[in-house]
Parts: sequence; C-alpha cells; structure tokens
Amino acid sequence: MGARYTFRCTACGYTVEVGGGDDAGMITATTTITCSTCKRLSDIVVGWHGEAEGRKAGKPRCPRSPRHPIEPWKTGGPCPVCGATMENQGLAALWD
Repeated sequence: MGARYTFRCTACGYTVEVGGGDDAGMITATTTITCSTCKRLSDIVVGWHGEAEGRKAGKPRCPRSPRHPIEPWKTGGPCPVCGATMENQGLAALWD
C-alpha cells in the first residue's frame, strides 16, 4: 500500500500531496519528481507489478510536457518554487 503526504514550504506556502520519493501500491510503483519548468512536485508511475506486470511505464517525464526537465525528489528536498525547506505535514491518504 502506498502513502501520500502533505508537504508545505515554510517560505512561500507551496503545498502539495505526494509520496515523497519511491513508493508502491498493489499494481504500480511511483516516484516523486520535481519539474524545473512547472515548478511543481508530482508522483509519476515508474513500474508495474502484480496483474499488470510486464507493462512498460515509459520514460519518467513531467505530467504536463515530456520536454520539461525533471529530477527525482525525496522528503526533505527543496521547494520547487523557491528552494526553501519543504516540511512534511503528515499522512494525507493511503492508496493501492
């Protein structure tokens, strides 16, 4: 079972619900990325297992445009908007 957490920037107030790194549910494996063009964090599918095993997730990319540069992001990483510290505000949801 995967988990999503609420992260909030202490400086600019940017708030988002993401996994905060590598995570997995019953069928999908995800990771959190930061897009330097959109200035947002997103969870993207990076793999499949269980009944969907063998499906290809494709190359990791920004959900808005495959041309945008992305980087992996983990809990404790910088805010994509201003670069300040993102604080984990706690569990937002569990997912499968």
